[in-house]
Amino acid sequence: MKNFIYPIFSIFILISLGVTGTSLLTTVILTSCPVAGLVVLFTLESKGDAEPGILLVSLSTILSLITIPFIIFFLNFLHLNS
Repeated sequence: MKNFIYPIFSIFILISLGVTGTSLLTTVILTSCPVAGLVVLFTLESKGDAEPGILLVSLSTILSLITIPFIIFFLNFLHLNS
């Protein structure tokens, strides 16, 4: 969800702030990137169960193969990347 909701939400916030062009595209792509793997390291350090963290980081990374191109397509559709 994070890979899809945050970028769409950030597009509308950035547009309302007047951000356009490369700055808009770069920021939106960064918001659609996978979640940080540090969650797993923190969980292991605190002797917790790392399996849910590993699953979510892996799922986020796999989904980013779909969501990043979709977000770029959406920006092109809106003509906001120039």
